[in-house]
Amino acid sequence: MENAMYTHDPGRTARYLPLGLFLGLLGWTAMRALGRRRGGGGLSDRPRRTGRGTPTVTLEDVAGIREWTEESRDSLGDIIWSLRNPKEYQRTGKAIPKGVLLVGGSDRERRLLAKAIAGEAGVPFFVLSGSELAELPDKPRVSRVDKLFEQARREAPSVVFVEDLDSFGRNEGTDRNRRQLRISVMMRMSALDPRDAVVVLASTSHPDELDRGLLGPLRFERRIVLR
Repeated sequence: MENAMYTHDPGRTARYLPLGLFLGLLGWTAMRALGRRRGGGGLSDRPRRTGRGTPTVTLEDVAGIREWTEESRDSLGDIIWSLRNPKEYQRTGKAIPKGVLLVGGSDRERRLLAKAIAGEAGVPFFVLSGSELAELPDKPRVSRVDKLFEQARREAPSVVFVEDLDSFGRNEGTDRNRRQLRISVMMRMSALDPRDAVVVLASTSHPDELDRGLLGPLRFERRIVLR
């Protein structure tokens, strides 16, 4: 009789398994939501990156490169050289470019080009998503930007790719979050030493509508126009 009370019933286990899975999923969802309410914990403030040499994309994967202007092709070669051999590049008297706007083409083509530059140079590739960061509260947003640039400096030479610069870089109609994000990125770019060999690439469809503070020396001083 005593043994009968503890007889394993496979049918009963099968009946309760879906309930257990549902309760587990419900608990995970609640913890995730709680993390968001406590300051954006649901979205990690860790930098997104690929490891050294990880980008396997090369310029051969970028369509139509032969139809670009000679100026864009020369600028492209110059940037790759500065990342491959920063000391040799600087011995020629040139300063490693801090910021380069990728203009024209589609979002996908600009991202592909950014990865190809890192792939050709064999350097780490970090991604800063403008539209994603603009949705974060102040502290996680600033933390993400600071950590990304700091990690890029530690692992230099490296590439930082600002995805969707237009989401926070345009002057008109930007809210407080986007304005603060713009200021954070400008400050971090200004703090970069040319000897750090960190090149910031940014994707934009509206270069003429960007905040002037983002343009010029110490920030986005060059353009590569995709055709």
